Amino acid sequence: MVAITALAALVRFLHLGAKSLWLDEAASWMIVHQPWDAFVRQLLTAEGNMTLYYLLLRQWLRFGESEAWMRALSVLPAVATVPLVYALARRVWDTRAGVLAALLLALNACHVAFSQEARSYAWLAFATVVSTWNFLVGIDRPSFAGWTAYAWSTAAIVYFQFLGGLVPLAQWLSLAVLRREQIPWKHLFYGLGLLAALVAPAAWYVITRDQGQINWVPRPSLLEVYHVLTFLVSNGRKGLCNYLLLAYAAGLSLAIRALCVALRRCGRTLANWHQALILCGFAGPIAISLVISVWKLIFFKRFLFVCLPSLVMLVAAGIAQVRSPRLLAVTVVYAAVCSAGTVWYWYGRPNEPWRDAAGYVYGAAHAGDVLVFHKPWSGHAAFDYYRGRMQYLPGARSIAVQPVPDVLYPGPWSSTRVWLALFHSSWGRSPDAGTLALRASLQRAYGSMQRREFQNIEVDLFSGPREGGGR
Repeated sequence: MVAITALAALVRFLHLGAKSLWLDEAASWMIVHQPWDAFVRQLLTAEGNMTLYYLLLRQWLRFGESEAWMRALSVLPAVATVPLVYALARRVWDTRAGVLAALLLALNACHVAFSQEARSYAWLAFATVVSTWNFLVGIDRPSFAGWTAYAWSTAAIVYFQFLGGLVPLAQWLSLAVLRREQIPWKHLFYGLGLLAALVAPAAWYVITRDQGQINWVPRPSLLEVYHVLTFLVSNGRKGLCNYLLLAYAAGLSLAIRALCVALRRCGRTLANWHQALILCGFAGPIAISLVISVWKLIFFKRFLFVCLPSLVMLVAAGIAQVRSPRLLAVTVVYAAVCSAGTVWYWYGRPNEPWRDAAGYVYGAAHAGDVLVFHKPWSGHAAFDYYRGRMQYLPGARSIAVQPVPDVLYPGPWSSTRVWLALFHSSWGRSPDAGTLALRASLQRAYGSMQRREFQNIEVDLFSGPREGGGR
């Protein structure tokens, strides 16, 4: 396990700071970079999701603010999750399944990608495995101390990501496999009561502070289910993804088949419940989110990242059942090589190039230039972050960020040169009416426009005002 854990650390620290921050990572930096009163107010009013991560990140950034340092906070729990998955799979199945589960997670491109991101998802997966371990031990050897640990670790899931609440729901579904007398009801109710008290503020926030933060989530479909599966297997990358998906599907099928056979032969034993718990950890959040999406759309691949640890354990348990040593070796090598290929593809896949866009603007800006954004979340945070990192460029010290005037009744622009930064989301939507109106206003006010595109980021420079035009 030492070698596999070292491998997990290697692939997660490799190229950690090579990519630019993307929009959500820049938002993480912006949220925690505020004064304490503004930070707390934003958590209480608009950004309560990921509260626990933001508190950790705020302290972490006291020691550095580079891309690599910000993301290292996610690498630490990600690496720690690998031996935890080994221990859990070993307890549920055997040592072979544990080793294979750890290897699959160490080389899983989805887990690597979220390990290299300044967001809460790596912590979310770590807390999910800890919670599952505590739930299993709480049923096997019930104690109030054990159920206290379960309540706190499960509450952490919720405060790392509100939709992590799908995890305890899936865990409770697994209790249907047990007989009534096998469930330690007194300890269970104590743990659930403590958990309810701990997550009550989060539940209140979700109910009273819904401002349409996830209204962009698409409606579920069979294609979206496929996207979730390819996302968990390989971070949704094409090419090797479908080959790797075959290995995962085979391992998962063997694990489910073995559980069905065991239930038929031995009935509702604790050993069979262990396996059912892991199966619910994978399938439960997917099924529950599909049901909830009838009323509120929450079925989205990122929100189902919590399924990944259970998936790799099930696949490993299925592969471990292969009796032929030669076939087992071929299967493991096949899965490992395909997994490594998807990780390598991830290394080469660029993030949103905010670093390049900011460098272009700050390198070419003149004293007195103005930089505007159509919406606060459309790049302002990323440009602000790189402004602090690029003080060696004259434009980073001199350019002014100006609020966008009313685009329907624009007042005079205060500068002879205005930079407009626009972000075109990967959803492929056309620019909204506000963006078009703002661009038209600037085109009327200035005689020339130079456009530079960076993947899905557009930077327009308006200069040389027309005589009497808009001024």
